[in-house]
Amino acid sequence: MRLFKSPYSYSSASGNDLFRFDSIDSTKPVEVAFHTADGTLLGTRRYYGRTSVDVSPRAFLRTLLSPTPVVVDSTLFLRPVGRDAAIYLRYGLQQLHSPVVGFTASRHHHDSPAPLVAHAEPRRLAEGECDEVAILVESGVMLQARGRIGAGEWSELARMGTSESGVHILAVAYADLLTLTDQPHSEQRVEVEILADGEVLCGVDYILAESEPQGVRVAWVDSEGAIAYHTFGHLPECELLSSRVVVEAGSGVESLAVESWRRWRVESGRLSAAEWERLSEALGSPRLWVVERDGGVVEVVAEESRAVATGPLSHTLSLTLREARKQQHL
Repeated sequence: MRLFKSPYSYSSASGNDLFRFDSIDSTKPVEVAFHTADGTLLGTRRYYGRTSVDVSPRAFLRTLLSPTPVVVDSTLFLRPVGRDAAIYLRYGLQQLHSPVVGFTASRHHHDSPAPLVAHAEPRRLAEGECDEVAILVESGVMLQARGRIGAGEWSELARMGTSESGVHILAVAYADLLTLTDQPHSEQRVEVEILADGEVLCGVDYILAESEPQGVRVAWVDSEGAIAYHTFGHLPECELLSSRVVVEAGSGVESLAVESWRRWRVESGRLSAAEWERLSEALGSPRLWVVERDGGVVEVVAEESRAVATGPLSHTLSLTLREARKQQHL
């Protein structure tokens, strides 16, 4: 049994990259075991009567890749869990060992270093909010983030040396961008760049926006496996729903608990074509959240969604979201 082909490192976990084996004795069963890079067994697959076989790791990678929002008060680099995974395979009677291969939650293959930025248009950020820029880098790299207004001087926002290879993020806090301007709440544009060992890796522009007191900030996993955000401030609604859990007892009906959950209805208002395209990724995202003003993160599911484009300047998106997990009160 021979390992003929392995996926490229940092392949997409949702893609069709396979481990291919050939020169198999079809008269004997063969077993392929999946392990994390630290040796933890994820599971095995057995094959019979085959001279060659293609093996997909997707089912096992789903248990390892689970991007979630990171809420911060200050701008910094982080190595968040659930953004990438490294696995290897053991196979054959001799328990041979495949190379360790890294996978990411992006829908695309990337060579390191690389920005994991799905859309290039400016991002709006208001008081109390944060955002992220995801990048793929190796260990031993010095990361630096800097920002400026217009053609002004660059100011350092964060710095970190990487100790692991894989996906890192720059978590961007509004408060730190505000220090770069003397005109708060004036739709100022802030240019942010990320450098790897002194070379510019990527840049993102932010618009310092007015806060939406009743706005609902929604987060989702975008096509690059990063967390994207948008604050829906156009007439949002939030309602609390409840139901009672009851059982029939000898003396009648007995109440065991009350379940409650929240439901949000949000609408974008008019969007540019680029903004509409970015927000439309939320409709097909595997996971969504509402980020609350106190920093809490609530996982939600989309009960209803609608994206409408009726002309070049008339794009809207609306979502009905409810808590993924009901709260029980005894």
